[in-house]
Amino acid sequence: EERRQMKSELERISKIPGLYSFSRPIFDTSKEYALVNYSYSCGYTCGRHCTYLFKKVNGKWIKIMEANCHFS
Repeated sequence: EERRQMKSELERISKIPGLYSFSRPIFDTSKEYALVNYSYSCGYTCGRHCTYLFKKVNGKWIKIMEANCHFS
């Protein structure tokens, strides 16, 4: 189920032009929280990088926080 949700989100995001990359999620021991690094590049002076914290709520991953975000 988790992989299906991630795949669905990646398919949605992939329709936006540019280059995207995501780290593998890092889970806490209870697998209730996950950290993911996200990068987007749309050219030499265009891009974004963030670390996202997700929480699993009712079987769905919800983004609850962004940190270390950089924009250009």
